[in-house]
Amino acid sequence: MPVPNILMSRLLNQQLANNNQFSPAELCGWMGAIQSQDFGAAKWAIGLRNPALKDTDVEEAYNRGEILRTHLMRPTWHFVSPENIRWLLQLTSPRVDALCKYNYRRLELDDAIFNRSNQIITNALAQNNFLTRNEIGEVLGINGITATDLRLIHLMIKAELDGLVCSGPMKGKQFTYALMEERVKNQPTPDRDECLSRLAQLYFYSHGPATVPDFAWWSGLAAKDVAKAIELAKHGLNKETIEGKVYWFKDIVCTMHNDEPSCFLVPNFDEYLISYKDRDLMLEGLDGDLKSPRGNIIFSNAVIIDGRIAGIWKRELKKDRVLMEINCFRRLDAGKLEAIHLAASMYGSFHGLEAVVEIKIL
Repeated sequence: MPVPNILMSRLLNQQLANNNQFSPAELCGWMGAIQSQDFGAAKWAIGLRNPALKDTDVEEAYNRGEILRTHLMRPTWHFVSPENIRWLLQLTSPRVDALCKYNYRRLELDDAIFNRSNQIITNALAQNNFLTRNEIGEVLGINGITATDLRLIHLMIKAELDGLVCSGPMKGKQFTYALMEERVKNQPTPDRDECLSRLAQLYFYSHGPATVPDFAWWSGLAAKDVAKAIELAKHGLNKETIEGKVYWFKDIVCTMHNDEPSCFLVPNFDEYLISYKDRDLMLEGLDGDLKSPRGNIIFSNAVIIDGRIAGIWKRELKKDRVLMEINCFRRLDAGKLEAIHLAASMYGSFHGLEAVVEIKIL
């Protein structure tokens, strides 16, 4: 498999260059999980993969509980489908919980406090009484548990990791929490081996071709669990050594047969960049004086042309239009400039606004 085909296959498998038009729930189910600490950017990450969706469509799906938001795998927010949330938490929450131990100790949070706070939170949210984090903090305070700032954040993370709470609908512009048992149907919980196999298959089907270190980074699993997951899932995967690295992927890896340049304006923390430990293929061709942008690119909105990073972008939403500044790392030909304009138009359409584009060379 030539190196360009790795990038093209990733674009297809991540639904960036596909025509499946998955719903938000279907996309989260296919991807396994979508990093979402920047809520607005994560909504665009979903819209980017289905041009028929609008920002309001994604948020309405979220409000209805068709997609959920919680802490999974690496200790950060992810979108996840209701069908996957329970078994994913069962598999990954012990690892995330262990990563939080230092902060628990620093914040004087122990099992006794967590047991009390979990019960108070459960009672407060019962019967679909969706509450914001600050509202829950007030309830905890009334019941004698100091719950401000980082302490409140970690009390809520613990309740998420214990499978008690997940996201509720938006309350204006504020996030709320809901009881998991009221938001997600009870389902038989698979055993640990089945969970490991499922997670590996989900990752390599939707993110492949990728390496074992990529999967380890994305999942946050311990090395022994990563090795076992690969062993259990390998019957449904192919592998190929390319330039000294072993890549795993689904049985059939497609390539795009289109001479037109592909361009995607991916948001910060998008799965296309964040989900791989080794991002050299996407960064290939950048000059040495771009080391700083390269180092921080996964924290920026990135311009992806033919699978590689070609620049960064930012936007300013106005009442009737969106102002988009595209900063390219090098001069581009007319075809690629046209592809950028089309990608910007798609972003404007997602918000129901006209996109006004300015392209600069860094």
